[in-house]
Order: sequence, then structure tokens, then C-alpha cells
Amino acid sequence: MSQEHSHHFVPPLKYYVGTFIALLFLTFITVFVAQFHFGSLNIVIAMLVASIKAYLVLSYFMGLKWDDGVNIVVVVSCIVFIGIFLAFTLADVSTRGEFDPVEKGVHNINSPVKIISKDASGNHHH
Repeated sequence: MSQEHSHHFVPPLKYYVGTFIALLFLTFITVFVAQFHFGSLNIVIAMLVASIKAYLVLSYFMGLKWDDGVNIVVVVSCIVFIGIFLAFTLADVSTRGEFDPVEKGVHNINSPVKIISKDASGNHHH
């Protein structure tokens, strides 16, 4: 009986160190950019940096760069389905006022939940 053993590729330490440094740099960029107001570009910049960071983690730390194609298909499928779910949710929320005028406005709902606030001394007030 012969058994085939497949060996998992272990990347050199330089890949992990390089990825770690890149993630630290991108975190620095995220914090630096958050100090400025770019209007509607804030979310675009944040998502772009987060996507690059996610790619680095998936590729190098999780090893998808050297892994079988099946695992890559699973990860890409998850991302696609999350996108589909978000698209349906955003389509629902953005078109509510078109079909039911009552749903369009902001509603003042009297909630039984009481807001707890702190005064200057740090004491809680109900």
C-alpha cells in the first residue's frame, strides 16, 4: 500500500514580517486619513485600505496565495454572497418611500427605554 503525502508549503519568515509591516503602515494610513474630512470619499478611502488589508491577511497570513484553488473559491464565494445580501438590504432601505409614503419619513417612536446621561461630576442621571 502506498500513501501519498502532500506537504503544505511553509513560506519564509520574510513574507510574514513584510505583511506585518505593510499592515502596520496601512493602519497608520487609516488613522492619518481619519484626521481629515474628505466628504463622501471618507468611506471610499476607508474601504479601499480595509480591502487591501484583508487581501494581505487572506493571501499571506492565511496562506491562500499558496493554497489549493478550492479554498480560494470558498473565500471568493463568501465575499460574493455578502455583497449580494448587502445589495438586497440597501435596495430595500433605499426604495422604502417609493412604495409606502408612511415609511418615507422619520418617525418619532416613544420608546420605554430611558436614556442614561452623565453630568459633569460623572454621576448617572435617569
